[in-house]
Amino acid sequence: MIEEVFYLVFLLGHIAFGALYLHKVHVSQRRIVCTVIGLNTSLILSRWDLLHQFALTFLVIAVLYIYRRSRAFNLCYALNAVAFGYLLFFRFVSTNNFSRMIMMMLVLRMGGLGSEIEESEQLEIDNLHEAPLIDIFYYAFSYMGLLAGPYIRYRTFRDFMDGICLTTFSQRRHFLEEKLTSMPLFLTFFLVANVLAPLEAAKTQEFHDESGFLYTLWYMVVMFMGFRGRLYTGFVLAECGCIAAGIGAYPHEWENKSGQGPTKRKKAMYPNHIDFNTVQNLDFRECETAPTVKETVRAWNQTVQYWLAVNCYKKLPAPRWIRMVVTMMVSAFWHGIRPGYYVCLISTVLYASAESHLLEYFSKNPLFPMPTTTLGKIAFAQLKFLAFAYMGVAFMMISMPEIVRFYANLYFFGYVIPVAILIYFRCFANLAESREIKRT
Repeated sequence: MIEEVFYLVFLLGHIAFGALYLHKVHVSQRRIVCTVIGLNTSLILSRWDLLHQFALTFLVIAVLYIYRRSRAFNLCYALNAVAFGYLLFFRFVSTNNFSRMIMMMLVLRMGGLGSEIEESEQLEIDNLHEAPLIDIFYYAFSYMGLLAGPYIRYRTFRDFMDGICLTTFSQRRHFLEEKLTSMPLFLTFFLVANVLAPLEAAKTQEFHDESGFLYTLWYMVVMFMGFRGRLYTGFVLAECGCIAAGIGAYPHEWENKSGQGPTKRKKAMYPNHIDFNTVQNLDFRECETAPTVKETVRAWNQTVQYWLAVNCYKKLPAPRWIRMVVTMMVSAFWHGIRPGYYVCLISTVLYASAESHLLEYFSKNPLFPMPTTTLGKIAFAQLKFLAFAYMGVAFMMISMPEIVRFYANLYFFGYVIPVAILIYFRCFANLAESREIKRT
C-alpha cells in the first residue's frame, strides 16, 4: 500500500505542475524543464537505477548515430532488440518496482523510434530522421508519460515542445475535470476489494484447502474489481498529467487516434475545438459495457496497444493467429518474466478465438441476437468480465504454483469452456456443415 501512495503522490504532483506552472514556461525552455522534472522523478523513485535508464538511452542514441552514417541495418529491429535486450538484463539486476515501471515506458519510447523514423524517411515528412540526438535524451526523460504512460510518440513529443498546437488551461480544464470525476469510483473499487478479498490471502494453501467453488468464484470477481480499480486509477491519473500539461492536444478535425495522433493534419494552428485522443489510455465506459473480449482489449491501455500493433503485429509476415500469439508474448515479456503474465495475456488469444466462433454462429441465428441496448450490453459484459477476472488471476498472482492452486478450486472452468467451444466449432460443427453440403 505504501508503494501505491507514493505512486499516487507523484502522479498528482505531475498533474499539479502541468496545470499550475508549465504554461509559464516559454516554448523554447519546455524541453529542459520537462526533462529536469522527469530526471528528478526518476532519481527519487529509482535512485541508482537511473544509471540503467541513462545506459539504455545512450545505447539507443549510439545506434541512431551509426544508422545515420551507414544505413546498414533495419533500424526498427535494431532499436527494439537493444531496448528489449536491456530490459531483460534489467529484470535481473533491479527489484525496485518504480524503476521497472519507468524502464517499461522508456523501452517503448526508445524501441518505437525505429518505426517512426522509418515512416518519416519513406513518406518524406517531418524530418524525424534528422532530429538532433540531444532531443532523443529530452524525449526519453520528459516527465509526461514517464512513470505510468501513456506511450507518447516522438512526433507527439516534438509537436508539443515546438508549440504546434498551443492551448490554454481554460481549454484543457474541462477535459481534466471529466477524467477526474471518475476517480472516487475507481478508488472505492480498489479499497473495498482490498478489504473484502486481499490478494495475499488467496495465495495460501489454507485458502485452497478451505474454499469451495462458489466462494473462490466470488473471491476472484472481487479481487478483479480491486485490480481494475487500481489500474483505472493509474491510467486516468497518468493521462491527466498529459492533459494538464497540454501534450497530445490537437485540433479535433485532424482526426486524432490514441497513440498515433493526427491522421489528417491541416493548417489550423490555434483551434477552438481540440481533443486529447492522442494520449487516451483508457476508455472506461467502453471497458465496462463492451460485450466482447476484443472490444474490451481495444479500449484498455490503448496507447500500448497501438505500439504493439505498429511495432509487432503488423510487422510479422505470418498468419493472423500467429501474429496474435507473438504480440501477446511480447506484451507479456514487456510486463515481466514471471509465468503469470504469459498465462494471462496468451489466454486472451484463446478467448478471442472462441468468441469469434460464437459471434459468427449467433450472427446467423435469429433466436440469439447480439445485444444492442445498453442494458443488454452490460449483461453480456458481466460474462465477459468473468473471463477477464479468470485471466486476471494469473496476472495478479504471477507464480505458477499459486495460479494452479487457485484454478484447481475452480476446476479450470476458464479453460475448459473456451477449449470445448473451439473443439466443437473446429471439428463437429465443420463436420456437420460438410455433411449438409453433401446432402444438398
